[in-house]
Amino acid sequence: MQALAEKDNSGVTVRLFGSTNDGFSSCVHITEYRPYFYSTIPSAFRPELKDSVQHKLNDSFARSTYGLTADVEHVVTGLEVVTGSSLYGYKEGDGTQNFFKIYVVSPRIITGFRQALSRGVLLCGVQPEGLKCHEANIDFEVRFMVDTNLVGCGWVELPPKKYRVYNEKAKTTLCQIEVSINVEDLIVHSPEGEWGKVAPLRTLSFDIECAGRPGIFPEASEDPVIQIANMVKLEGTAEPFIRNCFVVGTCAHVVGSNIIECKDEKELLTVSIF
Repeated sequence: MQALAEKDNSGVTVRLFGSTNDGFSSCVHITEYRPYFYSTIPSAFRPELKDSVQHKLNDSFARSTYGLTADVEHVVTGLEVVTGSSLYGYKEGDGTQNFFKIYVVSPRIITGFRQALSRGVLLCGVQPEGLKCHEANIDFEVRFMVDTNLVGCGWVELPPKKYRVYNEKAKTTLCQIEVSINVEDLIVHSPEGEWGKVAPLRTLSFDIECAGRPGIFPEASEDPVIQIANMVKLEGTAEPFIRNCFVVGTCAHVVGSNIIECKDEKELLTVSIF
């Protein structure tokens, strides 16, 4: 999984990498998932002030402070009032309270936002008030997985006519299949029954050998690479289905492996996994 900021800083795209059931490598670009965190609500807040508070939040936090470009129209992309309980000092019988749920344009600005809100900001009332933030230190990827009920090595489904297929020119990865879909249209399956298996992922393992000097850790400027061995294994199978050994010069036959002889280090690095 990888989170990428849009080129125009308008939001974040989550990329899921994996494999189809038929073994085709895949990348799914998931759009419209917005980063967020929670904060306490100013004592003078009233429901009719919600739009005004969002406007003041955008005015209070300069885009340049967070490395955003001037074309970013709003740092805060949404504001909701939600009900919950704080874990700080919680005890049985404590009631619920209202919180702000603050949506922002990028997860990397949340830390700065949290610090600024805790110092105090004038959102309503006559003087600045420090706000305590909650769930502002959760990794964006973890947040996404929790909100979508996605687990590691889990399965997702893309309904027909709900996704866009990238052509070869539009692709941004080396995956065989690359598509994009709105997070609201993504179907995440619970890892049970037929969805409890692991996809037929291919794992590449490699080992690099250098002509090292005795007792000294190899250095690229002094110790040339003389051999790279790799193998590829399909998840769920017992043995690798590809075994290669790239060598400089000649090499004795290795049972079960494909020997690729190279004239020098440059050729070896060029034709191997690098």
